[in-house]
Order: sequence, then structure tokens, then C-alpha cells
Amino acid sequence: MQSKNAYSTVVNGNFNAGSKSMLEEFDNLSSKFTFTLSQTLPANAKLDFILDFSDGSYSDYQWLGAIGNPTYTTQAGNDISLTITSKGTLGFNDFPNNLQGDGFHFLEGSNLLFEGALILATSSTQVSDVARGPVQGGPQNTDFTVVQPFILEIPGTVADQQGSAIFNDDGAGGNKIGITTKLESFSFADIPHNNYIILKYNLTNNTVSSISNLHAGLFFDWDLIDGSGAGDVTSYDSLNNLSYTNNTTSGPDTWITTAAITSGNFSFWAIKNDGGDGGFQIYDGFTDSEKWETLSNGIGKPTAGPGDISHVVGSGPFNINAGETIDVGFVIGAGLNLTELQTIVANARLKYPSLVLNAGDEENILPRSYNLTQNFPNPFNPSTLIEYSLPEEGFVSLKVYNLLGEDVITLVNENKKAGVYTVKFDGTNLTSGVYFYRITSGDHTMTKKMILTK
Repeated sequence: MQSKNAYSTVVNGNFNAGSKSMLEEFDNLSSKFTFTLSQTLPANAKLDFILDFSDGSYSDYQWLGAIGNPTYTTQAGNDISLTITSKGTLGFNDFPNNLQGDGFHFLEGSNLLFEGALILATSSTQVSDVARGPVQGGPQNTDFTVVQPFILEIPGTVADQQGSAIFNDDGAGGNKIGITTKLESFSFADIPHNNYIILKYNLTNNTVSSISNLHAGLFFDWDLIDGSGAGDVTSYDSLNNLSYTNNTTSGPDTWITTAAITSGNFSFWAIKNDGGDGGFQIYDGFTDSEKWETLSNGIGKPTAGPGDISHVVGSGPFNINAGETIDVGFVIGAGLNLTELQTIVANARLKYPSLVLNAGDEENILPRSYNLTQNFPNPFNPSTLIEYSLPEEGFVSLKVYNLLGEDVITLVNENKKAGVYTVKFDGTNLTSGVYFYRITSGDHTMTKKMILTK
């Protein structure tokens, strides 16, 4: 074996296999090829080698390659595998070549993702991201600077596979927002959590002033069929606050979901990449104003396709005081139909609070405002889950009412510490129909509607 790069020196490059029969299998475990790497090895260095073969008068060679000091890793702790990088991109580290990484896979199927990236923005003129830039066919933006490379732990402290990386937006120069991001990723092998990955972004304001109107989102360009995306459709389920992407032709039967799981202020924007549905296109580039539009308009464009599609799923706005940290969580999962995706997101939302507490980030789980989320599932039969958030300790009343305004059941009636809580409501003894649930804590009251079907 010969080294054909500037960063490796071959220590043992010879192996004598001896006489072998036709089709006989063998290996060189008894005399492995070994090499040393230079202390000046840069990140993601391409290491090329030539492996020479000879037997009597016969000779041949084969090129071999590897990546030295990689800043990305594929997390594959369950039915989902996703390459996560140190700089805020997902799927691949070298867009658009997409040779560094494995993309996104479900049940060991083919790759379904062309590009994934984090976007942070406070306005149309202040956007920090690593998604594709405004130039047609150009590279991704480089607004995020690596502080700590992505490291994958197997097992992790609270998950079967758990990764982490730290980066800031210093790459945006004078237009940076001033955010340091700690990314944590979690995969679980046990059912029913074996079909999703949770991404938790801790966003710290590292400036001396407060940051207001911050939106955070993930951009995904999915290709479910033949690398072209023909027949792909992406849409938003407003009832359960999740996206779903599937193929409407004879392509794979995999359905993909992405969803924000830590805030009631959800955003989603579906993109037909060629702009053929009247929306903007991204074949000619993805501008800051377009990125801001996808993040800041709630459920601004709920569907796109069939065709080559992308989408942005996000959360916000947030206000972060100087030196303070908030966390924004997302889930990426896959199944065989919409019902499975709804279950995936519900499971991830229930899992998330315990992850934060067990990981030692208790300060990040404290909500910044009162919130009452939509119950899941809805409609339901016979039970459903209701989640509420308290930014401070206080007395809480959570009650269910019928259409006549009559008190049906009291779910909570006690003092609660600040935090996120989930309550199960069982409607077995009630008739089908519309019900309302109302939370009261201090001067704050919120009401939402749910439907029981039997």
C-alpha cells in the first residue's frame, strides 16, 4: 500500500496472502495495513492510497480513500440514520457534492435527503445560516463557526446514541446576530422511540444587549425518489403541528416528518423548488429575504408539490436577554403513513422534557411564558394528552367543559412549580362531541377546543 497524500505515512503496507483457491475468501487481519497521521492534519482531509496487487506476472492496483479528522458523524442508533455536522448542516458536510456524509435513511433504505441546515434570523436583513446561498448553483452560506466539533457518544448519558457540537455565528461578520449554539442529538433504540431523532439547540445570547424577534428553523430539501424528487409532496398538519413529506408516484412508501417540539409558536413554509406553484423558487438561489419569509409568517405556505420540494420548519419569535440561553427542539422521523408520523411527534414531545432534565440542563426546561398546547391526538377516542407550560410557580386549575359550559372534570387543581407538564384526559364515560379545556394560573387563562369521537 502506498500513501498518495501529504498527511499519512505507511507503517505496514505489505501482506502476503499465499496460495488461494478460486473464489476462496480471505483477509489480512494477521497483518493489517497501518499508517500514521501528521499532527498538522486539517479537518476533513482527503486521504488517498494505492493498493498494489501482484502474483507472478500479474499485477494491478486499486485506489482507496478515507477522510481524516472528520467534523461530521452519522448517527444511526435506531431505524433512522442522519449525518450531523459540526457547522449546523444536516445530511452532508460538503454540499452540493454530498460525498462527506450519508444523508438521511429509514430502515436502511436509500438516502432521501439532499440538503439540511439550521437558519437563525431576526429580520430579512439579519440572517445567520448555513443553507444554500443566493447564487444559483453556489455553495452553502458559512455563517456558523465551529467551536467544538460534533462528537457522538455510544451510549450517551440519556440516550442510546447522543451527540453534541458547539458553533457560533461569527462567520456572518458584522451582520451576525450574536448567538452561540450548542446542538445536542438523541436517538433511542427502544419502541416506541426507535423511529426518530431529536435535535436540541441551546441558543445563548453572547452579546451585551437583548436579542428580540429571533426565529429558529431547519431547512430540508428532500428527494424521495431517484435523487430528483419527482412526485414528492410536502405539507403541514396544523392540527398536530408537524410537517409530512411523501411521494405520490410509484416511489418509496416512506413518509417523513419534521416538527418543532418546544414552542407553541410554530412556523412552516413549503417550497416547490422550481417555483411552479406560484411561490418563490430556490433553483436560482435562496436569499435572506426568502429565508426570513419562511420563518416569520407562521404556517405561511402549507403545501408544495408534487415535484422537487423543500420546506422550512421553525419556531419563534424569541427574546433572549444578554447572557441568557433558551432551547429550541426539533424532531425528524419516518414511518409508513401520516398516522405513524403523528404518533412519532407526540412521543418526541413527551420525551423531550425528561431529556433536558436528565441531561443536567434543568434551567433550560423552564418556559419563558404561559402556554397551553393543542391536545394530541385530536379528535380522540377515548383518551388524549394535554400539555401546559408555567414560567413560574403558582396555583393551577385545568378543567374540561362541555358545549353548555358545564364543568365535566377537573384535571389539575393544585400548586405547581415552573415547568412543562402533560396530563392525560380519559373520555371513556363521556359522549361524543366538542369539549373545551381551560387552564387558569394567576392572571393567565387559556382555552382550547377538542373533539371526542366514538
